[in-house]
Amino acid sequence: MKKQPKLALALGSGGARGLAHIGVLQVFEEYKIKPQIITGSSIGAIVGGLYAAGVSPYQLEEFAKDLRIRQFVDLNLPSRLGFLKGNRAERIIEKHLKTLGLKDTFEDCPIKFGCVATDLLSATPFYMTKGDLSQAIHASFAIPIVFKPIVIDNKVLIDGGPLTRVPVKLAKKLGADIVIGVDCIGPTKPIKIDDLSTLGDTYTRFLNMSDYETSKSEIATADYLINIEQAEISGANLKNVDECIKNGRQAAENFIRTHPQLFQPDTKISSPSPTMN
Repeated sequence: MKKQPKLALALGSGGARGLAHIGVLQVFEEYKIKPQIITGSSIGAIVGGLYAAGVSPYQLEEFAKDLRIRQFVDLNLPSRLGFLKGNRAERIIEKHLKTLGLKDTFEDCPIKFGCVATDLLSATPFYMTKGDLSQAIHASFAIPIVFKPIVIDNKVLIDGGPLTRVPVKLAKKLGADIVIGVDCIGPTKPIKIDDLSTLGDTYTRFLNMSDYETSKSEIATADYLINIEQAEISGANLKNVDECIKNGRQAAENFIRTHPQLFQPDTKISSPSPTMN
């Protein structure tokens, strides 16, 4: 018998825009498409890690809707390396897994998972595939200046996005035969001055410009790419959950419909209520 190829989803960074990953996962489940491997960078690590651990896409939607910026505030004083410690954010992930009766280690994930951070000392990506899941996710989303870097294995780690917007190489390293990258930002395009209304907008714009130029060669190595351009949505706030998820769903539906060689679109099942666990 011919061996079934291993399918991976590589979920990219993008701040709040990365909540579109939830919509992608919802549609894939509705079509009974289950990846054997998930990789994530930054927000992609949060969504991908929780999903790999056993949290359903609809539970992820409810989780995202309950989040508030103030929940992450744990000031790091003096703020020499970052304004926030990031410990509260890590505990939110731990608590959510515990509430659902799920384990907080890579080894216990039903789906093989890996996430990426950036090592400030060596200026290279750092892959995490074993041990404490919530701690690794914390390292992957530790946005520079905002969050204090986290030290793991003598590495000083920050957000994975600056060097690895979409972790395609990690997915292949974990054994994927087919990698579908999911980019929630898209290529850098001109914007209007009104789009830079806050310090967060300016900072995320800077990060997006730099990480796209750094990562576009790796993104190009994905076998397929779901590109979700969301220029109208700020990556710096959590108020657009519904819109981001809708964008992810539309992009996933379009992708499945235009790639019949990979999927069988007629197998779609009814989507459960968002409140179902």
